[in-house]
Amino acid sequence: MGFDLDLVFRVAAIGIVVAFIDVVLTKARRDEFAQVITLVGIAAVFLVVAQFLAHFFQAVRSIFHL
Repeated sequence: MGFDLDLVFRVAAIGIVVAFIDVVLTKARRDEFAQVITLVGIAAVFLVVAQFLAHFFQAVRSIFHL
């Protein structure tokens, strides 16, 4: 199991999209929506990282036959 660079790009893409939407909503004086979008972005990144960790621990279990 090597380091998956796709994970880094996926997290970066989510961050860039969330930052862009946040700036647009903040300029439109929709700060509440901007905050919700930021929280949704954090949740999305959390889910991506959680999936990666699940695969990682599954690989560790298979290596050590647990």
